[in-house]
Amino acid sequence: MADRNVRPPSWTLASALITQGIAAIIVPSCAPGATPADRNVVFWHWSDALPARVILIDDEGRIPKNPASWA
Repeated sequence: MADRNVRPPSWTLASALITQGIAAIIVPSCAPGATPADRNVVFWHWSDALPARVILIDDEGRIPKNPASWA
């Protein structure tokens, strides 16, 4: 939609939530093999301090360690 200069409804929703001070939303996962129970958290504001504090817990070591790991 954005490629056609049409504002996606998700952008309108995000803008409304941001205006209300909400920093993230939980959405269904669209990853290959994802089940209806799988979810993602989409953050538009985060930091290491409240009120938008995010702490990464990667007990299984699945998150890349540096930018080169994403390739």
